[in-house]
Amino acid sequence: MDNSWLRQLLSVVFLFAAVLFPFSPNQSQEAVIRYTIAEQSTLRIRGTSTINNFTVHAGDIQGRIQINPAVAESTSLQAIEENPMGTVRIPAEQLRGGNSLFNRDLHKSLQANIYPNISYQLTAFQPADTTSDEMEWLLIHTTGELTITRATRTVEMKVEGRWNDQKQMEFRGTKALSISEFGIDPPSRLFGALQVGDTVEVDFHIYLRSEIESDGGR
Repeated sequence: MDNSWLRQLLSVVFLFAAVLFPFSPNQSQEAVIRYTIAEQSTLRIRGTSTINNFTVHAGDIQGRIQINPAVAESTSLQAIEENPMGTVRIPAEQLRGGNSLFNRDLHKSLQANIYPNISYQLTAFQPADTTSDEMEWLLIHTTGELTITRATRTVEMKVEGRWNDQKQMEFRGTKALSISEFGIDPPSRLFGALQVGDTVEVDFHIYLRSEIESDGGR
């Protein structure tokens, strides 16, 4: 009995499987290092109103960045050759500016009951060739997608980064944002006597601690 047709069929099946599921001897052992945001991280939003200035603090900051183990071993941000995967998420109701009335109006403007999180997705990470004024800090050009309520905008920032003595990654920076660009009506009270300005300044100092995990555990 001629089984050539069966051999041809099996060859096609194996070839199809090889294309869909390529095997790499090191695939199961390949590791990444995930850095998660530590509790001491801070993010503040400073703004103005017709009555006074205000500061909003983020009570909870969640997020991570994944890098190659070789970069972590070198403890050099300049060793990052490819854009790392990075995300930040802030629960909208964890933004607080002091008194309960202000917080209520803030959460209402952010539509926290409909859009519970403010999120940021890192899309480009380019360390400069030189350090900032303080020698241990490296200047980094970043681009990311910031989503507030239903609006997503591309945000470019210059931030500073370093590895500290506790083997944590640190990033700090300041960015001015326009509230109206995200379709948000600035909070107002007292029949319009208190109105928040359209431009706010966000400053942050993020600490990230490392976890090592395999690709299969992501």
